[in-house]
Amino acid sequence: MLEVTNMKEFLGEIDDLMKVPFDTVVAMHKAAGRDAINGVVNRSKTSVDRGELTGEWNTTIGTPSEARTGRLDQVGTETKNKNISVMESIKEPTVTYTQNSARHAHVLEFGLFVPPDPGPSKQKRPGREGVVLVSGGFAVRSPQGMLGVTFDSVKAKYERIAVKA
Repeated sequence: MLEVTNMKEFLGEIDDLMKVPFDTVVAMHKAAGRDAINGVVNRSKTSVDRGELTGEWNTTIGTPSEARTGRLDQVGTETKNKNISVMESIKEPTVTYTQNSARHAHVLEFGLFVPPDPGPSKQKRPGREGVVLVSGGFAVRSPQGMLGVTFDSVKAKYERIAVKA
């Protein structure tokens, strides 16, 4: 990460970045994208989990998309594979978007369940009755949401790699 206080330092850091081979930059971009996709898909499994939230992850290049995938993917394998194939198709560093168009994605991401602490579930479905599914507005399986926590961890990982390079 560029942390400079004057133009001379800035130009020096840009010069250092230019020494990184292009293929390495592209490979790191793809790897960071794979890590992000795996992170958000793994964090999107909810207690209800018909697979809608997991299946609605969609990675695009250049522009975001609000299109629904219509995919139900309880395990996440199909979703990961489809989105990772998009990342693998890039030929140069570019803006990529990973978004979720499930109707309830924002509720899970931002902890907007109402009521925020409903207590143990009263649903008679196996494995749910008496189990706390929501705490502090968040699903207990994704207590910090999905995107923010994933991208924070990806950013930290690749900042550590960049410092070592």
